[in-house]
Amino acid sequence: MRVHVRSPRVNVTTPVPQVNVAAPEVRVDAPPPAIIPPPVVKVNVDSPETADCVSMNSLRKELERYMKHKQTVEVILSVDWGAQSRRYRFGNLVRVEDGIIELKPAPSDETAPGSVIIPLNRIVAVIPTS
Repeated sequence: MRVHVRSPRVNVTTPVPQVNVAAPEVRVDAPPPAIIPPPVVKVNVDSPETADCVSMNSLRKELERYMKHKQTVEVILSVDWGAQSRRYRFGNLVRVEDGIIELKPAPSDETAPGSVIIPLNRIVAVIPTS
């Protein structure tokens, strides 16, 4: 059995309602802006060379030339070095680097084999002997 029920017709008069319409809130989620850092630029600035730097570079170049030609040199030092308290050394240059030299003493100069490492800033003069 089926029952159909109809709603009654009702005529209602009411005053016009006031309608307040508010705009809906819109929320947009976006990622934060990408910050691109400025490029890193390396600038090489030549610092003014001091007289000491120029002197050391010139001395090193001269010593490299003597080493290349395998010349025996006499190195005059600003301090006494060695058991004999000498301010000079004779020998052949084995190595020349930025701050040091390696000098292999002449055979008649020392009895002990080996070499001597001397800082460049302790050298007063270099005299080629051969």
